[in-house]
Amino acid sequence: MENDLADMQRQNEEFIAGIFERKKEFHRQQAQLPIEEKMKILIELQKIEVAIRPGQMKNGQVRQVWQIENV
Repeated sequence: MENDLADMQRQNEEFIAGIFERKKEFHRQQAQLPIEEKMKILIELQKIEVAIRPGQMKNGQVRQVWQIENV
């Protein structure tokens, strides 16, 4: 029983470590993107936010999506 528990704990730790390693790699890849691609991603995230939470923010500002040409 203790062996099974220790094995399960080891598997969980390996699984979690793998998740964090993949997350680090994803961030390394994102950091290498050209600024134009990063801007496209930012604008898409803004569109998602406006769709999810339309209207005003707590500080009274209206949510907007940047309008940038040639991006």
